[in-house]
Amino acid sequence: MTDSKNWMTEMNDLIDGDYVKFDDGDEKILKVISNPVVGPIEFTQKDGSKKINNGLKIEVLVGDNPAIKHWTVTSKGLMTQIKALCRKEGLGENLAGATLMVVASGTGLQRTYFLKLLKKPAADSGVAWLEGQKTGAQ
Repeated sequence: MTDSKNWMTEMNDLIDGDYVKFDDGDEKILKVISNPVVGPIEFTQKDGSKKINNGLKIEVLVGDNPAIKHWTVTSKGLMTQIKALCRKEGLGENLAGATLMVVASGTGLQRTYFLKLLKKPAADSGVAWLEGQKTGAQ
């Protein structure tokens, strides 16, 4: 016997952890807290093995929830949309402070995403803005 929580509670913790997850048909409003960081993202597959993909890591607020979540983006299509949006809107590398709508369609490797900019970052979206967002979310 273990000293752990009930397995159902532990599953909820894993499922509802601090990561943004999308299912088929999900539409989420994301308030971007940090600029994207490129790096390796490790996934545990259904068989328990580990897989590492390169992608983007971004801190966000989801809807009106004040908890900071981690949005990991490994979909090449979605990464291309983020890059194109930043170029088109003249944001450069500064996505922090933006509000995005992300819609997911499909499942598994057939999943596609639609990205729309709802609000540009404020002109003064520097350290003070980010710290204010993080403080307000805690």
